[in-house]
Amino acid sequence: MPATPTYPGVYIEEVPSGVRTITGVSTSVTAFVGYTQKGPVNKAVRVFDFGAFERKFGGLAKDSEIGYAVRQFFLNGGAEAWIVRVATGAVKAAITLKNSVAVAGVKTLVITATSEGIWGNYLRLDVDYNTTNPDSTFNLIVSEYKPQGTELVLGRVETFRNLSMDSQSAQYAPKVVNASSELVAAARHSGVDVTSLDAGWSLSGDLSGLTLPGDLDDTKRFISIVVDGDGPYEVPIFAAGSPPTGFDALATALQNAVRSINPGLDRFNGFTVARADALGASDATGNFLLFTSGTPAGPAREQSAVQLLNASNNSGSQTLKLGLVNGGREGEAAAALRPSQTGTVSDDLADLTPATISALDPTHGVQVTIADGTTTIGQQTFTLGSAVNSLTELAKALQDRIQQTSPTEPAFSRATVQVVGTRLRVVSGTDATNATVTFANSGGGTLASDIKLYAASADENVQRYAVGVGVDRAAQVDRTAGNDGTPPNATLLQGSLANKSGIYALEDVDIFNMLCIPRIAELNESAALAVAAEAVSYCESKRAFLIVDPPKDRNSVAEIEDWATNKLTPKKNAALYFPFVLVADPLDGFRVNAFPPSGTIAGLYARIDSAR
Repeated sequence: MPATPTYPGVYIEEVPSGVRTITGVSTSVTAFVGYTQKGPVNKAVRVFDFGAFERKFGGLAKDSEIGYAVRQFFLNGGAEAWIVRVATGAVKAAITLKNSVAVAGVKTLVITATSEGIWGNYLRLDVDYNTTNPDSTFNLIVSEYKPQGTELVLGRVETFRNLSMDSQSAQYAPKVVNASSELVAAARHSGVDVTSLDAGWSLSGDLSGLTLPGDLDDTKRFISIVVDGDGPYEVPIFAAGSPPTGFDALATALQNAVRSINPGLDRFNGFTVARADALGASDATGNFLLFTSGTPAGPAREQSAVQLLNASNNSGSQTLKLGLVNGGREGEAAAALRPSQTGTVSDDLADLTPATISALDPTHGVQVTIADGTTTIGQQTFTLGSAVNSLTELAKALQDRIQQTSPTEPAFSRATVQVVGTRLRVVSGTDATNATVTFANSGGGTLASDIKLYAASADENVQRYAVGVGVDRAAQVDRTAGNDGTPPNATLLQGSLANKSGIYALEDVDIFNMLCIPRIAELNESAALAVAAEAVSYCESKRAFLIVDPPKDRNSVAEIEDWATNKLTPKKNAALYFPFVLVADPLDGFRVNAFPPSGTIAGLYARIDSAR
């Protein structure tokens, strides 16, 4: 605070200053360029420990010099590294998924591993429609397996829920997956045609018990609706005091109410409300109301959808069972582009009433066959044993009976049956990705037919989609096997500034202080000198420092001195270290082996920098 002079003398006043101390720039950020078995090619990726390197680039490998170099860097005090993977012939694993298991199914979604390598061949995908809206959205589960001996061990699992195939949706599958997945990238297939999709729709619940006009009055005469994302609009179904007197009149009143919102727009002007059956098929005597968007065929069809909500006041939506919240169903146009559910899925069971389910004969036999391609894993026959009264009870009974038929065979004992919307989904317990589950009637009974799981109507898809290695079968096609590639030559290590490849992939890095290219030690003399010269020149432009590894075939001080002085040409931005370091090799029973020293030296540089 300012001093207040009260008598003659010397006063000291401290005045705040805008000047701040200068924070030193780290001189221990190290870049490594070379071959790994995993990770994006020609893209710099930052890691802060060896565990992160293992997750992103696969860890140690016999043919990966930088794997050992990065390990030594972190063991000797390194804290931050940029890794650039360079490889010859590396390929990303990929698979294409169709929207139907039928031959005529359309290719809709391409799933690709996030980086090149065999690792992508161990990715497995599960797709189901067990979402908040089973008629419109889907779930995608990505599982990464790692080989350990003769077994595959589950590693990371990523789950993406309530995905949409509408490119304008906030839940658009490629957008959601690509924003957060470390395992896969998703893209809509280039051949998808959105102009010919069916219009979006909404189907009411069963209105067979509705009495008109008695069940509708002025306290229930409004609905709230969103058409193709436009809304919500609250509209009256009928004029005050004049409720419709019949089902057909109700459908007409609802249609007129929606059309009146904006007759100048196709989605409203062509909007229809009609009687339908439980499956949404047109039926002049049906007890369901089908609302369909009027958007004509064309690019706008992709966003076609109908949502019915409760009105804020005097809502009739509850009485008419409109919208998901009131037991209705809603299907957006883009739902047709969803990849098929994995496993075996029944035909739509919406028309099975509780009475129909209760009437199923529990003594009828069902034959279930689980096969891996043409090889039968097992075949069993069972009956329900007792009556069931709902889809949920039916699913549990089926699951229990399948599991009990063969308790020692995992394909049966770990099988699951779940209700997904208005369908049954059956997944066997086998680890065979291409396995299928097939149902058939047995013993003269018709149970498999009655619950629409028999082969003629069920969607018999593969057990799980296998990225890179899945056979062309059902809804899985066009596999591309992942490949690690091979270590790069000198030209690839040098890379291209225009393409930001090789060492020039570091153009996207804000700052690095040291550069290590352990692969130099494995190259012939002319190739090693070419890479070193390019790297030194680049380090000079970036004010960085190259740690050069010596040729592995020069084993004496005299040979190294000759190479450094007469071949390498001394530079102020580079230093050569000799000899190789002796390190216990985890991939060779922890025997002591010799490795290029650049990673170790860079770690020591970083430790000293941190300490001082």
